[in-house]
Amino acid sequence: ARLNFRLPNELKERIEKAATISGLTVTDFAINVLVTSADHSAPPSALQMSGGVRIRQLFQGRLDPLAGA
Repeated sequence: ARLNFRLPNELKERIEKAATISGLTVTDFAINVLVTSADHSAPPSALQMSGGVRIRQLFQGRLDPLAGA
């Protein structure tokens, strides 16, 4: 799967530098940061429902983020 997004050159350079310092590729660095952020934003059980229904409900405020955790 792919995620595509645009960002200012200054942010891209900061991310590339942070990846290099961490000894990771930009892709691995980005995946690590995004997954860590996702895990802190919602419990993993909320992120694993197929079809994204639970995620959609969570972000629409119709689901208790701790339910089923």
